[in-house]
Amino acid sequence: MNTDGRPRVALRTALVLAGLLCSTLAALAQSPPKIEVVFRYDDYSSLSFTGFETRLIRVFEKTRTPLTIGVIPFPVSKDYHDTSPQSEIPLTEEKAAILREAIEAGSVEPALHGYNHQSRPRPLWGQFSEFKGLDWDEQMRRIRTGREFLKNILNSDIRIFIPPWNVEDQTTHGVLESLGFLGVSSGFDGGGGAVNNKTSLKFLPATSDLARFYESLRSARRASCAMSVIVVILHDYDFAEVDATRAVTNLAAFSEMLTSFAKQSDLRAAGMSEVMSRPEYGAALFAKNKKYMISENFIYPWLADLFNLNTGFYLCEPYLSTVYPKSVKILFVYAVIVLLACIGIGFKGGRLVFAKWPLSVLAVWLMTLAVLAFLVFDIQKDADMSYKGLTGLLMFSGFFLGELFAFASLWLQRQRRFKRGPLEEWMS
Repeated sequence: MNTDGRPRVALRTALVLAGLLCSTLAALAQSPPKIEVVFRYDDYSSLSFTGFETRLIRVFEKTRTPLTIGVIPFPVSKDYHDTSPQSEIPLTEEKAAILREAIEAGSVEPALHGYNHQSRPRPLWGQFSEFKGLDWDEQMRRIRTGREFLKNILNSDIRIFIPPWNVEDQTTHGVLESLGFLGVSSGFDGGGGAVNNKTSLKFLPATSDLARFYESLRSARRASCAMSVIVVILHDYDFAEVDATRAVTNLAAFSEMLTSFAKQSDLRAAGMSEVMSRPEYGAALFAKNKKYMISENFIYPWLADLFNLNTGFYLCEPYLSTVYPKSVKILFVYAVIVLLACIGIGFKGGRLVFAKWPLSVLAVWLMTLAVLAFLVFDIQKDADMSYKGLTGLLMFSGFFLGELFAFASLWLQRQRRFKRGPLEEWMS
């Protein structure tokens, strides 16, 4: 048999396979990015840290990364959370000049971040907010005045509104729409981000912060979305140059992170208005994302990881239609398991305690109800509930129900044993 041609055939096969491998790798390297990262820096004002903000803007310019800056036109002079009358300090020419230069360079897009960022009187079950609950005329005055002031001093149009504390209402949406704003960048945490399916505004909320960015990136990469968007909210206290105790990074490390984006083919930085202008980022997608985020927020992170429930980015359709029902089912099963387990513990513990000390019934009930009331108040004062708050409510609700069942079973047992009806006779 003639085998002289076999080495040549093997060589040709190897070359063809190598060529296919190289072309595949090249195609992957040239594939369009599937994740866009939008950076949003809040609380730029006449009172913020000028030196730090100048350096931060330079980092974005150097790395050619777009940045949206939420500017407060007339910040109150003392504490944003203090509802008492305070003087207002308009954006200074020095701070405006820094922004004008960055806007002209194309690295910064300004957004209106409230009027003075001062919270209104806060209801017992409400959250901090400058705008929520204000009537139309007052919201119109604040938004129009703040926008005109920034347009004049920055020589730039203002198309995006960032509500202080990420909280606004449907009246805010109506005012913004009538003034021709492009959209709103609020958030999901703390009850923020009003749902309004009747508005034509676009919505691109903050989905992550610096501390959770890499976790959000990991989630976006494993999700089956053609395009995912991570909106990273930045504050000056995130950086060691301003607050060493609360910081999660410094400017040097942050600059390296931005530089690394260019080396990741599935990732690109994008401007907020660029993404927000796309037709899919309307009120309907925001409402679906918020509904999913609320359900996912109740689930422990390790459980969300186990069942591949991704968060920290703006989810797309049809992925949302798949993952939301899944999160609801997992949450339901988790709630049932925790509640039944704690009913069992409360029942067993209640029988042991009440059988030995019958008069402790009222004290145990009052203690359990007091803890429940504290949990409800602690959750509602920030208008937010996490997996920890939900677990606490389920646990102590289960304990209370178990104690009720324990008391009832002991009472019925005593009734059958002694055939004495009155409750007082058993407790005597």
